[in-house]
Amino acid sequence: FHALDEQDLSPPAVIYENLVINELFREYLEFHKNYHTLSVFLAETGQPQKKPFDRLYLATELGIHEDFRTRSLPLLYCLTHGLRSSLP
Repeated sequence: FHALDEQDLSPPAVIYENLVINELFREYLEFHKNYHTLSVFLAETGQPQKKPFDRLYLATELGIHEDFRTRSLPLLYCLTHGLRSSLP
């Protein structure tokens, strides 16, 4: 938690790709109720407190086709499953 005490360090500028990736991490951390980790993550990355994208936007942007089974899981799980199923 010392990183949060270092007030002279400003978070990096967040580019679009990082916003998307960080939102995937946020969703994963929230799913697992890692709220302390999430608060440090948001502070260190400069990710906005308010979510810049909703889940539907992220899924569409990443080419994830959701169904009733996948909607209850973080999108990172869907991406991982998609990568694993495409490997030889």
